[in-house]
Amino acid sequence: MNARTRHVIGLWFVAAIIALLLALIPMAGHAAPAYMSVARLTDEFTLQIIGDAVSCNGHPVAILLRGAQNVDKTCNIRLETDGVSVLFPAMADRLHIMSYEFATIKLHD
Repeated sequence: MNARTRHVIGLWFVAAIIALLLALIPMAGHAAPAYMSVARLTDEFTLQIIGDAVSCNGHPVAILLRGAQNVDKTCNIRLETDGVSVLFPAMADRLHIMSYEFATIKLHD
């Protein structure tokens, strides 16, 4: 391997490291959700509201679970004074859950 080949390989290596670092910069701007609220709807179903979800462009996401299985999820959430109103794609009507039915877990400051 001559000096020119080593120089070209070195430049490719530096370019790959720079590209990797540039790809990671947007990911650093996404903070973890600040909270998660959980409401037990029935013996079978649980509703999770996760704040600041990346999948909803920083807005809350609602996830409907049956046991540990994800049944449905939506970004169509309205936070109201007395609770939360959610519209899942598979449902015709909005689901309204009163705020006292939720247990809220603060994930970070």
